[in-house]
Amino acid sequence: MKKIIAAYLRLSNADHDLSEKDESNSITNQRQLIKYHIQTHEDLKSYQYEEFVDDGYSGMNTNRPSFQNMLRLIKKDKIHCVIVKDLSRFARDYLVLGDYVEQIFPLLGVRFIAINDEYDSRISVTAMETVSISIKSLVYDYYSRDLARKMRTGIMERYKHGTIIHAAPYGYVTNYKKHRFEIDEEAAANVKLIFKLTIEGQSPSDIARYLNNSGVPTPAVYNRLHPELKKTGYKICKNPVWTNSSIRTIISNRTYTGVRIGHKTSTENSPHVSEKVDPADWFIYENAHTPIISEEDYELALSKLKRFTPRDPNRTKQYVNNCVLQTKLRCGHCGRAVEYRTSGRLAICPQARFLPNADSSATHPTLNITVYVYESLMPILKALLIEKERLQNEINEGKAILKRCKETLSRIEENKRQLSEKKRILYEAYVTKEMNRETYLQKKAELDKQEQDLKQEYQQQKQQEMYYTTLAIPDEINMLSASASSDIDKEFLTKDMVKTYVRTVYIDGPEDYRIEWNYDNLFRQLAGNENVD
Repeated sequence: MKKIIAAYLRLSNADHDLSEKDESNSITNQRQLIKYHIQTHEDLKSYQYEEFVDDGYSGMNTNRPSFQNMLRLIKKDKIHCVIVKDLSRFARDYLVLGDYVEQIFPLLGVRFIAINDEYDSRISVTAMETVSISIKSLVYDYYSRDLARKMRTGIMERYKHGTIIHAAPYGYVTNYKKHRFEIDEEAAANVKLIFKLTIEGQSPSDIARYLNNSGVPTPAVYNRLHPELKKTGYKICKNPVWTNSSIRTIISNRTYTGVRIGHKTSTENSPHVSEKVDPADWFIYENAHTPIISEEDYELALSKLKRFTPRDPNRTKQYVNNCVLQTKLRCGHCGRAVEYRTSGRLAICPQARFLPNADSSATHPTLNITVYVYESLMPILKALLIEKERLQNEINEGKAILKRCKETLSRIEENKRQLSEKKRILYEAYVTKEMNRETYLQKKAELDKQEQDLKQEYQQQKQQEMYYTTLAIPDEINMLSASASSDIDKEFLTKDMVKTYVRTVYIDGPEDYRIEWNYDNLFRQLAGNENVD
């Protein structure tokens, strides 16, 4: 399979805040520049083009989804060239940039182009060009750190002046012109209900079940249903539900009493890590907005909440050690990772008790799931090895067939040359009156028929030659065959096998499981059934 060109485009939130950067570094601008560069370079035009876009991600680290997807394809040897508008779009950390440009990409045979920096790794890099790249990397790194420092300073100033710089919690909407929270009556009614039920003595789990059974949308779903609130950044999982943690979050939020608290976290010590700030350094504004809950009801609800001690966060960790599928099992209904009981022998969906009409007591023996995965995997590994052997045999047989094809093609070419000569002689005999028209046309028709048969045979031989010339064992089969050969004789599922072959196992019900393989398309093809789990 022919490799592709990876066009990497990035725009950070900081770039969005600066009008001149937004104009020059916009995703649209980067896309147009890269496409024009590809179209005007003959050595790039023939490659398929694929974009990898990270909009709203910092260049100071590599924790960017599209960047990571691009790296995965590079490791699979599917990318010929990475092209960016300039070096800063790829990375602003000069150490990271230097590692990739000078070490990783050359080692993997990946061409790298930074258009505005006039850098192309295919062209021999002189010592001065290397120094230039290093200087630019340092400048980008300094610029990014300096910008981050200025942004933190600006944020602190806005805190000190009481300017809101974060989204309002559920129940409020932010009025950016007045720099204050205003009550969202529809959501505020649910906040009041949650506090009321808590004060009455109901547990967070009971309240979550009540809201789910009543069809009350979760905060994330509510914000999605009301785009006019302009609350973004909420991820909605499959079948979102209220949980005890979401109830606790609301009850513990003092914002509902009219108090606004800022500077709870900071990235001052590390630009990549958000750390909690000592409460003594918080910015607290009393009567900052209209309260939804009185201070007395807030304190009462908080005291009631303390009666329901949350589960020890370390409890789950001590149960997962004995299950080889510990990081792979998910609930097929809500999509969340399962929890484990009895040293990992039982799996249970942590959200089941909150779902309407769900069996909250349903547990699933992990041994049964492990056996199911093992029994599903073994026939596929066997089929993979058989397929590789079949392809290898076909390739070996193809060598002899290719030899015969070449001989046949040579024979056809010679026959075609002889036919052309016969046609020439026949035509001269007709022109010199040595042959009448009727005889000439009859013999010419016979030669035309022979020529047509030769042409058809030639096309068939060329198709066969092309097939066996391009016949190869797919990369995935080649890569997996070594591990499959050693795993096929194992009598049970191991952690290494799970890591190699299994992406996710969904539990849809008792003895009802779905497997999503790491090589899903290949495995389904080998199993011979598109619905194979």
